[in-house]
Amino acid sequence: MRNIFLFLLMSYFAYGTCNLTPEQKKTVIEVQQNCLKKTGATAEMVLDAFAGKFTDAPEFKKQLVCVKMEQGVIDEAGAYHKDILKEHMLKLLPDEAAIDSMLEKCYVVQEDLEQTAYDMIKCFHKVKSS
Repeated sequence: MRNIFLFLLMSYFAYGTCNLTPEQKKTVIEVQQNCLKKTGATAEMVLDAFAGKFTDAPEFKKQLVCVKMEQGVIDEAGAYHKDILKEHMLKLLPDEAAIDSMLEKCYVVQEDLEQTAYDMIKCFHKVKSS
């Protein structure tokens, strides 16, 4: 399963609009895999999300929070850091005006970390796709 996940995620990076360096791609894969082990989310959930299909399963929401914590976007106290989120987004889409617009529309922190992460990722995808 691990090899299939790696292959599919690398295929996404190869053919998607992603602007990550090989080292950054490796890090993304490692973080996703580590969080899969911790959260109970499936590789299919993650791959579907990269394609714009989001499940509302609790395990997937935990995956989103885990990844954001690993990236430093969410700290140990559960606080979101918009500046760090923006840095990570710029690696995927190097258009600062577009990122600022996405953050303006989608950066809404709620009490529930998992719901916040879920709502943001869905909003980011919707705004990017429009």
